[in-house]
Amino acid sequence: CSSYLEGCLYNITFKSQNPTQVVTQGLRLRKIKYQCKLHLQLCALLSQINRHDEALENAKKAIEFIQELLAEDFKTGSEVVNGL
Repeated sequence: CSSYLEGCLYNITFKSQNPTQVVTQGLRLRKIKYQCKLHLQLCALLSQINRHDEALENAKKAIEFIQELLAEDFKTGSEVVNGL
């Protein structure tokens, strides 16, 4: 579990080798996805050690991230459809 969390943290803090490179939409969506996964993992761990209030806050944060991800995906899909 710790190596999975470390992987999530790496993906969240991933920096391009070229600092002037604009973060692409794909990288932004990837970051949001891993932020969601990280908060879900933290929720599960906190719940297992009976810290349910903190677990609930992490679950709510994960929901915020997934809503953002879905909104971005919908926006991208609409742009593709409108471009046809």
